[in-house]
Amino acid sequence: MTEPKTQDADTDSPAKEPPAATKENGAAKAHAAERLAESAAESASESESESASESASEAESASVSEAESASASEAGADKEGEAKGPPLLARGNPLRRVRGGVTAGVGGVLAFLLMSHNGQLSFGVPLGLVFVAVAAWGIMDLLGTFDDEEKDGMVVASTTTFAALGGPVAFTVLSFGAFAGCLWGGQGGAGPQLMWGALVTVTFLMFVQGLFRIGQALGPWATDEAGKQRPLLRRHGFWVVAAGAFLYFPMMGSYSLWDPWETHYGEVAREILARDDWISLWWAQDGWFFSKPILNFWMQSVSMASLGVHYQPDKMLVGDTLNDASMHPEWVVRAPVVLLTI
Repeated sequence: MTEPKTQDADTDSPAKEPPAATKENGAAKAHAAERLAESAAESASESESESASESASEAESASVSEAESASASEAGADKEGEAKGPPLLARGNPLRRVRGGVTAGVGGVLAFLLMSHNGQLSFGVPLGLVFVAVAAWGIMDLLGTFDDEEKDGMVVASTTTFAALGGPVAFTVLSFGAFAGCLWGGQGGAGPQLMWGALVTVTFLMFVQGLFRIGQALGPWATDEAGKQRPLLRRHGFWVVAAGAFLYFPMMGSYSLWDPWETHYGEVAREILARDDWISLWWAQDGWFFSKPILNFWMQSVSMASLGVHYQPDKMLVGDTLNDASMHPEWVVRAPVVLLTI
């Protein structure tokens, strides 16, 4: 008989873990999961802190670069401002196009017509001086020279009116006319030369007084260097001018021109009038004469033409008075130089 087969519990039954072991495995898995979660959280926090620090660093770098660029631009602006500095010329007054422009135009056109006239007029030189003075006044008025106002920190020292200037200007013009008339009388040879010397000196001092009165009315000479008002006779400068007048004028026309320079320059000035050429100077036998400034010769030529000197060749000493006295052109030739000397 065969024995019935029995199932082996170890081999035939399914394997089952004990309950304790199962609990331990679950706890280990849970612990591992917690560790993983903590590691992930730590990693996330570290990455967040790193990104935050990087953002802060970038923001700080941006702010530093902005500050540097701002400081660089400020430094550039300062250097540019230092390089430019204040303006070389302050902004001037508005132009007086109508009043000044018309005056300048009229004076300039009249002077041009007189210059273009074919031939010399006996009164042409003094008339030309008047036209040029009118044109010069018009140009100054056109540029707003007489319209200064207190603005932009600029202070006008003093102002006046034409009415206030009327008396001083009239006195100055009359005294200068008397001075010129005495020079004309002295060079004409009528009467004693000492008389003309005294009259020339007195009328010149009257002219100086007129200039001083104009300076007082305009403001520059209203007070002295100490800020006090002093009359003309108590001004030291007046006595310096008076000493020069007493030294030079009384005998200015009583002796002939001295060689070599008075005669030399006087002849060049006479040639300007005789040739009617105020630009190209000429000296007798030597031809063109450009070695000296022209202003001195212009002044002498104006003086000769305005005060009656005969500037044609060989006629300077020919008299034209009633008694046919000889001329004394020395009064007129020397007067501009003496005025500059004083």
